[in-house]
Amino acid sequence: LASHGHQPVFAVKNLVEAAPLLGVQPFPVLQAPQWPPRPNPAKPFRAASYADILAIRGFGDADELLPVVQGWQALIDLVRPQLIVCDHSPTLCLATYRALPVAMIGTGFTVPPAESPEFPVLLPDVPPQMPQDEMLAVVREVQRRRNRPAPETLPGLFAECARFPCTLPELDPYNSVRTQPALGSFNPLPAAQSSPAQASFFAYLTADFRGTEKVLSFLPNLKIPGSAYVRGASKRLMDSLHAAGLQIFSAPAPMQQVLPSVSAILHHGGRRTSEEALAPGRPQLMLPRYLEQELTARSLHQMGVALALAGRFTVQQVAQALHRLIADPRYSHQAISWARTVQDRGNANPIDRIVSECLALLGTT
Repeated sequence: LASHGHQPVFAVKNLVEAAPLLGVQPFPVLQAPQWPPRPNPAKPFRAASYADILAIRGFGDADELLPVVQGWQALIDLVRPQLIVCDHSPTLCLATYRALPVAMIGTGFTVPPAESPEFPVLLPDVPPQMPQDEMLAVVREVQRRRNRPAPETLPGLFAECARFPCTLPELDPYNSVRTQPALGSFNPLPAAQSSPAQASFFAYLTADFRGTEKVLSFLPNLKIPGSAYVRGASKRLMDSLHAAGLQIFSAPAPMQQVLPSVSAILHHGGRRTSEEALAPGRPQLMLPRYLEQELTARSLHQMGVALALAGRFTVQQVAQALHRLIADPRYSHQAISWARTVQDRGNANPIDRIVSECLALLGTT
């Protein structure tokens, strides 16, 4: 968009993490409004639908939702944009509802269909946080106080947006109900590649996951070479894991260089990592942390290319599952088969389409 003469202004959740991504680009970067931190509930939160995420982020109480919407409105009034480009920003979408053009970019999960009366329930065995019609009443009350129009349904919050779900259709949790299929991965994907002759694994986990250190410290007992990148790891943790027998990356490992040389990958189930592992044909062991990752793990398991452990599990169970993925050739054969399916279909990077439609919304070409 900048190359077409437009000035991007960023509003980000984490200024520190955003800085190295933007590098020396001369774009203004502002602090986005944030929900205040909440104490950890006695019962762990588990979402059954996108609506449950809204419920714990202020959409259950007009007095909580209104100040954050007003914070976004103040930022909009300051910047005076002609177009909003957002990623998983439902409160911003409410602030700009029928006031500004919005391009909504994200994964299949974070860009849900907007045509249904309610957000689909994705985990039927999990009770909802609150009824969706009550959240819609909150949204309508906030807009009433702002003297702004309100959507007729809760998914209608996104109905006015140009929506771009950027993920492989196989990993889109709404694939069966979406009127237009997902656009494909936002990132270039590698071609299908045969498994290496020597068994090995790569792990990509986060330091704040309660089991990361115990799991990675135990995996060298498999006597299979392994490497890992732990996001947010301290020097102490990296030194400890290195001493346990793992090769530890101090910076995010380039997947297209790492994955061809390993037999399987252990990760939490992030959409990008899942796609980057599916494309070359690598079996995946997943330790999902929240709903989107759980849904991705379920899809990959149904495809026969992954195993998943959620809730309470032991380090021995992780090691056994990883050994099974590596030792049982059915997983690598199925992973390669799916990789070829993805490769044969092609993955047109949706960036050109997104930019084209953004320019149209801006009234330029």
